Amino acid sequence: MTKVRKISQKVLRKDMETHSAIQGFATYSPTNPSITHVSLSDLSSKLLSLQSKSVQMETTYNATIDSLRSAERAFHDAIMTSKVAVLGQYGMDSNEAKAIGLKRKSEYKQPKRKAVKVQ
Repeated sequence: MTKVRKISQKVLRKDMETHSAIQGFATYSPTNPSITHVSLSDLSSKLLSLQSKSVQMETTYNATIDSLRSAERAFHDAIMTSKVAVLGQYGMDSNEAKAIGLKRKSEYKQPKRKAVKVQ
């Protein structure tokens, strides 16, 4: 399927104005049957219908994304709270702390004093 470029809203507004003007021409009778009053009206109706459907779907999509972000945040906050609870219950130097992805307290290097040079 070939990719169809989007037409700007400004151009579509001008097209709708042109369509309205053509609808006012009582003697308009083109030789091409795809651009008669009826054909243009059908295409215009289809365009407006699909635009409306697109807006509704976009609104639904945005609402779904908002719900997804809220669920992600709630899950992450619960996990972070659980990590604090594990540390409180089992301690910072426990295997449970290691199991949840934290570094045990005993795995950190002990601070060493720097040797002072005597002159």
